[in-house]
Amino acid sequence: MTSVTENKALQVARDNYVAVRQEISDKATSELAKLLPPDKAERFVAIGLRSLAKNPDLLTATPKSLTNAFYDAAVLGLEPVLGSVYFVKYGTEATMLIGYRGLVELAKRGDPDIEDIYGQVVYEGDEFSVEYGDAPRLHHRPDLYRQVGDPTKVTHTYAIAFRRNARPTFLVRTREEIEAIRARSRAKNSGPWVTDWAAMAQKTAVRALCSQRLSLSAEIREALDRDADREYGLVEPVAAPQSKTITLKEQLREKAQTIVVEGEEVPAEAIVNIEEVAEGAPVVLAPTESAPERTKCSDLSPYEDGLICDRPPQHPGSHWSGIGKDKVAW
Repeated sequence: MTSVTENKALQVARDNYVAVRQEISDKATSELAKLLPPDKAERFVAIGLRSLAKNPDLLTATPKSLTNAFYDAAVLGLEPVLGSVYFVKYGTEATMLIGYRGLVELAKRGDPDIEDIYGQVVYEGDEFSVEYGDAPRLHHRPDLYRQVGDPTKVTHTYAIAFRRNARPTFLVRTREEIEAIRARSRAKNSGPWVTDWAAMAQKTAVRALCSQRLSLSAEIREALDRDADREYGLVEPVAAPQSKTITLKEQLREKAQTIVVEGEEVPAEAIVNIEEVAEGAPVVLAPTESAPERTKCSDLSPYEDGLICDRPPQHPGSHWSGIGKDKVAW
């Protein structure tokens, strides 16, 4: 029988899923489309939402943190699939961690000369030896008769990179070193460290190899450092861009637009009710300073007989002598 608490958690998960689905779907046609090709943006959203739907506990994280986690993956161009990207919940906040396959993809992207790079775990019973110095050498012969790999039986993990026209580069970590790194992780007791310990151990070795032995692009090195900081709680997630909401009046004024009123262009700032005008309301113009009322000269016009001068009083030559054709200015 489902308890009240469980029902409430399920409702929160459903509500958050709807909120995140709407937010991510909106970004698929805006922000995400700027980071990914149009066809990949739609696929990215579909895969990500499916992974969320399969993880009710993750859906109890705040919708904003889930959206930011999606955006983190999109910034790196990594699809949110298991092994490439992991979404992990810390308290009520979700964050994105790069998976083993995602890390390998980034490493190859950061150094085009890398032909292959991978991590491997060594179990009890495997033949394993390593030599450093002027002739580095690594030998690993797995026990092919070993049954299902038991993480508790892992003794070492290593990463090795094969580059064009260069000797293989490798780095070895003992189980104790891996467990010490895991202990610093905020997700040491949940997420991939529990469900995919071997893959996380391989990723840890590959990340160390990339940081210490390979010459990767600055962009990729920053991405790897940021991933480590996220895992250890040293950095905030990338904030998904928020759409700026501005009124129609602000939009018109920002663009210095005008509106045609009765055949004449009127500046936007002169219209008091732009928002209502957009919905069909009559235009209301801001009051302007009126010009002083113009009075006519009381003299007769010097141009035509019998007409009053239409110029202001006291203008030069406004005093006349005579009537009609005989009037003279003085």
